[in-house]
Amino acid sequence: MLKTISFKELSAWIMMGITLLAGGAYAAICIWYRTTTGEWIVPFVPFVVLTVIMILLSVPTHIIAAIIKRETANDPDDERDDMIRYKAGYMSGNLLALFLLMTLIAFVLNTHAFLLFHVIMACLVFSQIIEYALQIAGYRNMSAIGDA
Repeated sequence: MLKTISFKELSAWIMMGITLLAGGAYAAICIWYRTTTGEWIVPFVPFVVLTVIMILLSVPTHIIAAIIKRETANDPDDERDDMIRYKAGYMSGNLLALFLLMTLIAFVLNTHAFLLFHVIMACLVFSQIIEYALQIAGYRNMSAIGDA
């Protein structure tokens, strides 16, 4: 499979996996703390964990991906790459707006500020995962019609 995909698609796969892992770690910390203490955790600790995981895993995995996909790693973006990224960003941005609107409406029912922060972070992580998935789908569809 690695032979048939470009560096940009591989990068989207990597970042989607890392975002899933980091978001899962964030959620696990929040859920563990909530079940242990009955309170919502102060957002600083899970936010730092999310950020550190994203940074520590993104850099070495992209270095390895650049080595593996040496022939396409430095290719400039063409109009297809731009369209794939813009469309994925547009669609995930619309979903993010919808998720945040629903979150703010739900905040009227439960006014705990830490919970609001955690739900907004979940919306951001979910939106980013959707964006990477749409980029992957765009690259897969482009390859399927022979434009790659």
